[in-house]
Amino acid sequence: MLKINLALGIQKSINGFFEITKTKGTADVDLKWEFMEDMCLKAIGRYTNIHYSSESSVDVFYENPLKRFYFLKAGGDIRIDKLWEAGSNVTLKLPPTNSIGIEGHFKVPDDNKETHSLLGNLEYTKNFRKIDYLLKYRTTYSLKKYGSWGQVQTEDPKNLSGDVEVEWNSKRYRNFANLKRSNTSFNLIYKLKTPKFTDKQFIMTEIKYDLQGDHHNLTCEAFYPEDRSVAYGTVDYKELANMNGMFNVTLPHKSLNYAGAYFTTQTNAAVYNRYIKVFWDGDNAILDSKCDIKSGVTLLDRYMKGKLIVELPLATRHLALVDYKYDKKMQVSDGHATINYNGGKVLEAKYDCLSESRAGYDKDTIHVELHSKMIPVGADYVHSHQYDVPREGYNTPSSDNKFLHLYNLQNRSKFDVTGELSTRTTWTGQEYILTAAHTNRSVKLWTDYDMLDMEYKQHSRLELSPSTWIEYDLNLINRTVDDLFDVQEVVINVFHPRRNFIAQGFYNISDTIVSTDLSVVWDKDNKTVQAGLDWKRTTRHREQLLFQIKHPSFEKDVSFFSEYGYNKSSIDGQLLVDYSLNPDQKLTLGGKVTDNSNSITYNYTYNVWAEHKETNLNLNSRGDFYWNPHGVGTEQTTNYQRSYLPLSTAQTLAKIDFDDNEIELKKDSLAAGLSYFWGRYGGVFPVYTANMSAVHGTNNTSGEFYLNLWKKLLYLHVNMTEDGSQSLHMYGLIPDARSVTFDIWRDYEDKRVSDVSYYLRLNHSRLIMSTLRWRPELTGDVQSGIRGHILQLYLDALEAINNTKQYIRAETADAINGVWIDSKPKIQQFLIDLRNLAVIEEDIEQLKIFLNNSYYANDFYIKDITNITVTMFDELALKSQLQTFPKIVQEIWSVMGESGQKLKKSVLWVIEKIKTYYKSTTDFIHGLLNGDPVEHISRGLEKLVEKYDAFIKSVHVTILQYMESLWSQTYALIVEHWHKTLAAIEPTFLKFIHYLESMLWNTGKEFLDFLYLRKNEIMESPYFVKFTEFSHDLDKFYKDITGNNTVASIYKYANIGWKFLKEKYLHSIPFGQELAAIVNEIWTELKQIGNIPTVRYVLDKLHETYESAKYYYNRFDVEDKIHRLITLVYTKLSEMSITALQVENRHREAKTKFIFEPNDGIMLLEQKTPYVLACLQRDTEEIPEIKSFFDLQSQFESSQSSFWNLYYDYKPFVDPSEWLPPFQGHAMLVGSKYYVTFDKRYYDFRGSCTYLLATDFSDRNFTLLVSYDDKGDTNQLILLLDKTVVKINSFTGVVEIGDSGTDQLPAQILDVYLYRVSDIVTVQSASGFTLECNMKFHICLFQVSGWYFGKTAGLWGTLNNEPYDDFLMSTKVRANITDLDEFGNSWALDKSCRSKSSKPVASPRREIPQEILALCEEFFTSKVSQLSRCFPRIPKDSFLSMCLNSASEQEACMSAVSYINLCSYANTPMRIPDTCVKCNLLNGTEIQEGDFIRLQGGSVPKTADIVFIVEAKKCNEDLKTRKNLETVLELLEKELNELNITNNRYSLVVFGGDGVYDLPRSVIIKGKTFTDSKSFMKYFDDIPMGNGNEDIFNALVFAYNLIYRPGVSKNFILIPCSDCNKDNMEHDYFTIHQLLSESAVSLHILMNEHFTMQKEREVKIPIGIDRRYAYTKKDVRGLIGDQQLRKSIFLPKPTLGLCLSLVMETNGTVFSAKHLESDKRNAKKISTVFAKAVATRALPRQCVDCECTAPNTGVSYMECYQCTMTNLTRNNIEHHILGFEDEDAFNNMNKF
Repeated sequence: MLKINLALGIQKSINGFFEITKTKGTADVDLKWEFMEDMCLKAIGRYTNIHYSSESSVDVFYENPLKRFYFLKAGGDIRIDKLWEAGSNVTLKLPPTNSIGIEGHFKVPDDNKETHSLLGNLEYTKNFRKIDYLLKYRTTYSLKKYGSWGQVQTEDPKNLSGDVEVEWNSKRYRNFANLKRSNTSFNLIYKLKTPKFTDKQFIMTEIKYDLQGDHHNLTCEAFYPEDRSVAYGTVDYKELANMNGMFNVTLPHKSLNYAGAYFTTQTNAAVYNRYIKVFWDGDNAILDSKCDIKSGVTLLDRYMKGKLIVELPLATRHLALVDYKYDKKMQVSDGHATINYNGGKVLEAKYDCLSESRAGYDKDTIHVELHSKMIPVGADYVHSHQYDVPREGYNTPSSDNKFLHLYNLQNRSKFDVTGELSTRTTWTGQEYILTAAHTNRSVKLWTDYDMLDMEYKQHSRLELSPSTWIEYDLNLINRTVDDLFDVQEVVINVFHPRRNFIAQGFYNISDTIVSTDLSVVWDKDNKTVQAGLDWKRTTRHREQLLFQIKHPSFEKDVSFFSEYGYNKSSIDGQLLVDYSLNPDQKLTLGGKVTDNSNSITYNYTYNVWAEHKETNLNLNSRGDFYWNPHGVGTEQTTNYQRSYLPLSTAQTLAKIDFDDNEIELKKDSLAAGLSYFWGRYGGVFPVYTANMSAVHGTNNTSGEFYLNLWKKLLYLHVNMTEDGSQSLHMYGLIPDARSVTFDIWRDYEDKRVSDVSYYLRLNHSRLIMSTLRWRPELTGDVQSGIRGHILQLYLDALEAINNTKQYIRAETADAINGVWIDSKPKIQQFLIDLRNLAVIEEDIEQLKIFLNNSYYANDFYIKDITNITVTMFDELALKSQLQTFPKIVQEIWSVMGESGQKLKKSVLWVIEKIKTYYKSTTDFIHGLLNGDPVEHISRGLEKLVEKYDAFIKSVHVTILQYMESLWSQTYALIVEHWHKTLAAIEPTFLKFIHYLESMLWNTGKEFLDFLYLRKNEIMESPYFVKFTEFSHDLDKFYKDITGNNTVASIYKYANIGWKFLKEKYLHSIPFGQELAAIVNEIWTELKQIGNIPTVRYVLDKLHETYESAKYYYNRFDVEDKIHRLITLVYTKLSEMSITALQVENRHREAKTKFIFEPNDGIMLLEQKTPYVLACLQRDTEEIPEIKSFFDLQSQFESSQSSFWNLYYDYKPFVDPSEWLPPFQGHAMLVGSKYYVTFDKRYYDFRGSCTYLLATDFSDRNFTLLVSYDDKGDTNQLILLLDKTVVKINSFTGVVEIGDSGTDQLPAQILDVYLYRVSDIVTVQSASGFTLECNMKFHICLFQVSGWYFGKTAGLWGTLNNEPYDDFLMSTKVRANITDLDEFGNSWALDKSCRSKSSKPVASPRREIPQEILALCEEFFTSKVSQLSRCFPRIPKDSFLSMCLNSASEQEACMSAVSYINLCSYANTPMRIPDTCVKCNLLNGTEIQEGDFIRLQGGSVPKTADIVFIVEAKKCNEDLKTRKNLETVLELLEKELNELNITNNRYSLVVFGGDGVYDLPRSVIIKGKTFTDSKSFMKYFDDIPMGNGNEDIFNALVFAYNLIYRPGVSKNFILIPCSDCNKDNMEHDYFTIHQLLSESAVSLHILMNEHFTMQKEREVKIPIGIDRRYAYTKKDVRGLIGDQQLRKSIFLPKPTLGLCLSLVMETNGTVFSAKHLESDKRNAKKISTVFAKAVATRALPRQCVDCECTAPNTGVSYMECYQCTMTNLTRNNIEHHILGFEDEDAFNNMNKF
């Protein structure tokens, strides 16, 4: 049972496969679940046979690293073989920096496998000074291309530019705009380039503005294309009243090629002129106005005379001339004007004005006459104004009167209207009186207001006639007394002849209280109604709202009280409606939602209730929803009762239990009945079960499923009725290897219907029978059943939703109606008073009668105006009147055409809408006042609901139609793809049948098929690529050799073999190249001999003889006859060596009977096998082909051989150094007493003196001694090199060099290198010997070149491949093997020193501990031992004895490690046993290899390991002093401690020097690779500089492989001299990047140069950079950084190269070491900034997973990686290390 904790995350893989002869299939499922961070599901299924292969997959993923929503990826893919593919992939980048990116790919499942791609990116700087964006859309098959990208720059306010390119269907349109401006000018250029012109701009526009003094010039010109001007305009102006200009536009119209205009304005004290001329093809229009102005005696006297000329060409040319003059004087002014149209006078006007002015009084009397043939009009206008002296803060008392009289000059009875407006201003307000008079009717409007202290009064009265008027009074009173409350009072009185209304209200507002009150009094009976609305905040998150209605008839005020609020886990609200003293008549409505979630469970509950006891209304609905790692579910229970109806309960339940694999669904209500479903599945291998039960109405269904893989049994039983009268069954069984049965059937009462029946049997010795029968209608029934059930499920769900909606709506309406009926007697009088308000409608009706009478009486010419309006929009009437209008009106009307008719329709439509809305409004008010308000509102709501239902139904019908169409299309698509699938499967099926026919016949090829089945697995390993290629070549070689031309093939491969040997190995043979040159020279000389005439004659004759022989050879087909002879001989000999049964089996053929009738549901197969199946009844080994396999297997079992044994036996022959002697020699010292000589003799010896292990007696290149302590428990090796002594103690781990006992590595003595890597000390000499000591397991290996053959002697014997003389004493006498003390003492340096006897002393037999015994058995005696592959090569007995004599597990493992070392020299590499690898945590906990431990939170050590990587070249000479490295280290430790990072360790790696320092080496003092900060400076002493390799990546890999403490932060500080050029690197960039990224290593560089700036005069001097910021000395107090300075720095790519990318990708920094060479003060500041930058990036990760592991040396260590199921981040600064900060990376992105 799999329990999943979604909070912690899961990562699981499920793999399955099957293989049936030549058919195989696999299924792989990978699930990764880190909620809302990293979720992935990938499933792949494969099927393969010899004729067909398919692969289907589903892949869904969601990635949100660290849940920071900076980089989101989501998508999925589904692929069904090669027939159907769909997928999507969306990436959204929302980093905290100024950038946004999105990338999406969508694959559509069509025939073309179309992929739609969307790419977008937005980059912007602060305040949007610079914006770069990119948006592209692409398709793969249709090759559609749409997009837009560009840049907008506003950094320089005086130079703004934008460059935007739009791509539309692979066509690009580029827009460019540039605005340059200064204080006096600006220049705007816009360019548009399209595919229409490849070398020109499509459109170009330029706008220029220039200011010179007080004169302005604006010029605009447009080009199409860029070399052709199509529009030009210019304007010169000082102000708008004085300007001139022109414009000209080219038009693409046949009858109108161009258009333009000239215009001029001139304004000063003497003239006022305006001129404009509009011109086009062959015509123009003119407006010319000229006016001369003369001044009079006073400044106010003016005399103006002018003309206005208008020329307009329509069907004919029209000319209008206006002559006017105006004489203005202080008291009397007059004017005269005439209008002439096309030579005739149409209007004459006169103007007279008499002005009177004195202190406090002004009056103007104006008389105007308009003489025309149509209507002569006169007007008298009198304007008088009286005023007083103003007072500050008050209005000036004044009076203003305006009088207007309009009349017909010839007959005033036709038209005579007067109007007067009087305005009187007082100290506190104003009064307005508007009067309009016509014949006997006058209309007056009075309005005034007063603004008093704390009060505002306003009064208005409208009088249409003495009996028809309305007026109102409005008072606003401010009753505020303090700053806490704002109190206002409003009183409104409305009067008219029939009734009056008085409304009084106030409001009181503060921060926590809002209180309002309103009362209305109307009619003579002073009917009153009051209402109030109060709001109050009781607490911070809880508020109350109260609405009250008061009426004298109420026994209690009607109140609506609501209280609502929320807190951290819930939100609730409640409404109380109280209208009676009876508490049972109180209506309560409420709801509450609660969040009960915790860290692992999401749980939400709700509660809705309603209660009204008087109407027996009771509603209580509760429910919850939960989700946790154990399950998900929801449950709702509703109790409802109303009126006389009984209490009804509805329950809904849905649960999924992950622990019990159970699902439960339930729905129970009184109306719909019970619907219930329960299901569960479970089981473990090999038995799996499932059960279910379902109830729906009267139907009761139950079922069970059972699968037993061991018993090969499958059955399914489903009872579709409660009594089991209708049921579905499925049964499958494989009882033995001879038969298979599978059936599906249904039972209906006593009838049984078989749907599918299948069996497979071996009936007799050579006959296989298989029959598959199915009901022909089964496919259609399944399809129709699925469609019917889905449709029925949809209809049931739809019906349930509709019923629920109707039920809720009906019950809600009935419940509200019940409460209303109950409350109606209490508020009856209030409703009557509201209904009596319907008398207002009578007042409105009286007003309508009055207005109609006024209309028919033509008051104020209303009827005439209406008739004129109707005539204007009546086309026929208007046309009849057109003849009376001027000719220009007739031509304009004809030009308008249908526009006039459309205008008429538009006006009529507006009028009709106004009528409709007016009628609807009046009907609503009438119904509200006359009828029952609630019923009226209910009817309104019902109509609204009906409209909503109609809308929903229309939407529903539309959706149904769409779904039906979608279903039809989907069904057609499925059928089409199904037919395609059948068409694709049919050939495969026939091939599969053919495969079954010939399966047994081709049994002999199983071995090759076996190799094919393993081909992918072999190819996945790079170590077997060569072997695979060799097998292919071998197969080709076999086919060629066994082909028809064997002789030619032999000749061909002989040449290939000779060429291979010649090219690959001839140069390895001593003097091989010289020998080849000699042979070539001899061959050249022999060719020269061939030119001698005699020799040439002999060669020609031989050639003729060869051609004749070749002719007869081909003529008689000798080669073919030889092949046939060989084949005949082989056949006869093979038949003589086999039995008759084998001959029969060889010539037996398979026979097949196959019937396939899909229309009848029958498929029959009868197969006669090519061999006697009786063999299968006894033993499959009797089958010849299988028997050969068992023979081969028995061969391997009898010889204890295996493939790996064969591989390792022949592996040495691929190494040229192993072909010819001399061979290398190896000797070993294990612990304190176990010796292995050069010639592989094993013995035990423990002494107490110093002995000679081995020495070079010939050249004295080395001398190796072993020195024991007094007890003989420990020893140390002494290596004599020239005059230097090197001591290596594997028990204490100390290495001493020279007489002074120097303990620092690496070191070099002549040509001998001494260095240490972890616990392995190596001494390597160019003279051909290597000493390697494992300090952990106390094992020392000594390897010498084969050239020391016969030149060595000592305890390790003589290297001569003669084991018998390995116990030769120094006296050259063979020692007795039973007396090793004599042998050892003979090689003692001090002959007086005698070792203690190593012979075993008779003592009680030692009891071997069970732990040691178990380990030794696991290592050397178990059949499944990891070391068993080497047993045939290296005898194990001596090491088994060594193991059994061990006193601890460490010693037992020492025997295994020593055995592995010898096996590696025997070309049999092996892995150290897991039990010998153990690791220790910082808290002392010990774990074994392969064990994982998670460190998180407080268990993660807050400490750091820091590695300095120094290139030993001249630029780093005297590094410690010259670059103040001691100050850097001191401040770095200080900054780390301030961040609570303590117990830090430091290490030094040196590379690039000479000799031993050429390759990367760790500087080790006293056996310590890492040390504390106080001791670390010693490591920098005496580093020799040189000129070695420049491989920086190799140094990084070496530093990466150091042994670090588990869970600590890893930081590299690189101090290079060479350029980081990829040509100098052995490893590639991606490998190094992956290593550093996986281990979260931060790389910092102290480069040997200054930073280069883009600006020469940059004030700020950078000392370091990271991905986003640049740092200066100002950051010494706090690491802030400068982002703008960072952008102005040229990155040091020429020198740092790839290393710079590594720094940026690993969250590192680059600092200039040149600044550290300054004085102490500045160096300290710079060191502080560098230390802060390193320390902030040295915070350890909050969660790591560590695994214990070790190489074959057994030196264990913890390998740690970031947790994969947490959302933790490595440090606290990565939130600003995102975005495109590298300019090249940003530019490359934009190039897309």
